[in-house]
Amino acid sequence: MASALHACRDGYHVAFVADACGSATALGHDLSLRRLEQNGVTLTTTASVSAELAGDYRKHAQIMFG
Repeated sequence: MASALHACRDGYHVAFVADACGSATALGHDLSLRRLEQNGVTLTTTASVSAELAGDYRKHAQIMFG
């Protein structure tokens, strides 16, 4: 999380894959994500990233579901 915050403060556009990380508690995870978002970090998911990399739904479905 600290790396994402520092990169954002340094002027980079940061996308944080929220479901690819965790915390000791659900509350800790939620608070961390809220803090990132409040500081300008874009939250996303692994499915979203893979779909963007694949370029279209058929490729995304093949990556996600084989």
